[in-house]
Amino acid sequence: MQASGGIGNPPAAKRHKIGETEAANGHTPCSGFYSHSGTSGTNTCPHVTQHQHSQGTQELQVSSQQQLPEQLQQSPKQLKQQLPQQPKQQQQQKAKKQRPITPAHQLLIDIQTAAKTQDPAAGITAYNRAVADGINVDLSLYSVLLYLCSGGDEWEQSLHQQLVETTPLVESILQQAAADVAQAEAATAVAEDSAALSSNNGPPAKANGEQGSTPTAADLPSGSPGTPDATGSANTTAVDAVTTASESGQEGTKTPVATAVIVKMSPAELHQAGRSIFDQMQKQSTKPLELAYTALARMAATAGDGDAALEATIRGLTAGVTPKLRGFVPALLAYAVAGESEKAFQVAELIQEQKLDLTESEFALLLQACARGAASWQSVKALLSRMTKELTRLQPETLAAAEQYFRSDAALAAVEGNDSKGRGRGCWVLEPCTVSDTGQTSNCGGQLQALDLEDEEWDQFANGIAQLAAQRERKPKDFKLFQAWLEQHGPVQALIDGANVALYGQNWERGAFNFGQIKGVMDQLGRTHPNLHPLMMLHVGRTKGPAAECKTGKTLLASLKKRHAFYATPTGSNDDWYWMYAAVKAGPKGLLISNDEMRDHMFQLLAPRFFHKWKQRHQVKFTFDESGLHLHHPAVYTVCAQGLANGSYVFPAAQGNAWLSARL
Repeated sequence: MQASGGIGNPPAAKRHKIGETEAANGHTPCSGFYSHSGTSGTNTCPHVTQHQHSQGTQELQVSSQQQLPEQLQQSPKQLKQQLPQQPKQQQQQKAKKQRPITPAHQLLIDIQTAAKTQDPAAGITAYNRAVADGINVDLSLYSVLLYLCSGGDEWEQSLHQQLVETTPLVESILQQAAADVAQAEAATAVAEDSAALSSNNGPPAKANGEQGSTPTAADLPSGSPGTPDATGSANTTAVDAVTTASESGQEGTKTPVATAVIVKMSPAELHQAGRSIFDQMQKQSTKPLELAYTALARMAATAGDGDAALEATIRGLTAGVTPKLRGFVPALLAYAVAGESEKAFQVAELIQEQKLDLTESEFALLLQACARGAASWQSVKALLSRMTKELTRLQPETLAAAEQYFRSDAALAAVEGNDSKGRGRGCWVLEPCTVSDTGQTSNCGGQLQALDLEDEEWDQFANGIAQLAAQRERKPKDFKLFQAWLEQHGPVQALIDGANVALYGQNWERGAFNFGQIKGVMDQLGRTHPNLHPLMMLHVGRTKGPAAECKTGKTLLASLKKRHAFYATPTGSNDDWYWMYAAVKAGPKGLLISNDEMRDHMFQLLAPRFFHKWKQRHQVKFTFDESGLHLHHPAVYTVCAQGLANGSYVFPAAQGNAWLSARL
């Protein structure tokens, strides 16, 4: 093997130079590589040949040692046509690079760079210079500047540090959850190996289904928003200076590199600068910006003023901005830190009035507000009931918030006067627990319930899926045709994700799309659920492949079509929208047979308070092994925070069979 950079195999960076050398010697570089003969001293290239003119053309006089190559006898235009042309996009990019940078463009670059590096002082410096130079500042840049002044990506970090409390109890629950997951993964691996070995004696299956410079303090003009005062209240930290040796006529001479200084501004200075920028933005334009009002709310919250944070959000609503959940979070967070639970509940009500959904993070903040405040037991019970309805598994922060509440004086005061069994202070007992397959808790003596979507939520969920499909499908008309077909031939109660079933255990050398596995699922559903109308769905491309032409595939598809139990999603469509919509339209009795974990981006668009609970109650998973097909139906209970009949509460961890229990 020749060394890298050798003539026989030059690296990409040197190919151009080789071509330039050959052109200077009378050769046109070829597209491939060619070698130089070490004995004759001549170059050999398949594109360099002696040229003979056609009849009537005077022959060129050349020396006997070397004939001129054919390319040199052509016109410049012909030569240009033969040279490799740069793509049009590269030519346009090159032209753009050659254009001079305007002051407005430089401002854009500077502020975007400041945002990426989370350097508000650099952004403020660029803004002040632009104002001084009379450069118009775009509204979008105002939003970026306000985002920086409000703390950027970590605006709430200091507030959360006052709330989050890691406890040994939660840590032990998380350890148990991790052990459960490891055990489940090991069992899944065994099942997959068994499926692969039973499929034509193949090897173990590996998968299932388809799967600028930094500004210094001197750069900040005096009197500008955020300028450090003369007393040095803005702390500046210098980056270590770097020196490099340079050849300047004397050996060993070193030229020091300019020291980069990062300006750190105090929160008060940033907030003052932000308010000044906001006022200037309003003078320039009356067009409301949601992020600008959210930034004001964040600045007020980090200053500990929840009322001012809520006022900024309400100002935005009055100005006509489209409400977003992030605009309400600053006030909610500030109230949670201050323990003002009643005001925190008022924010939650305002969010609901704007038809926005709380996420798990907001529920945790409400619990923490209750723990630090004096919320009534009725308010807390209503909160826990809402968590049961809208959440399923809980993140560690939410478990910690639940523990924090039940250990608080507020929780003790909330149950005073109720039957606390004479335990007095500390009547709530908190400890880890597990839940049996039948829904029995290990230490609370209670039974968990199977909780599903409520009646009005089914249509809301289905309509939401249809709206998303209409927005994201390449041909929305195709989805509307499917809705009409489903209306005509439905209702269906069992949806089969055909590709997911057919490809189970087939990820090996001789694996293939297995219509026999689809047939096995259809046959077993017919035996175990004879009254359910099944619908198997496949992308149309799967109906035209070799597997669909075999006897099993042909017979199965023909039979299902005849019974209106098969639908082929059209070319260019995402079949996930189709089977998801049909499964939800099936209602409380509907089943989806699929091992799809539904973690794709598409499923993240669905309303979490509907999607996760629906998935728990209606997805039927399956396995194949030597003994045949096994359908795994949902558990008899729903994994979510629940209040038990005996007054206890249980909260599930994010994974595994690990729960936090609070009992009287």
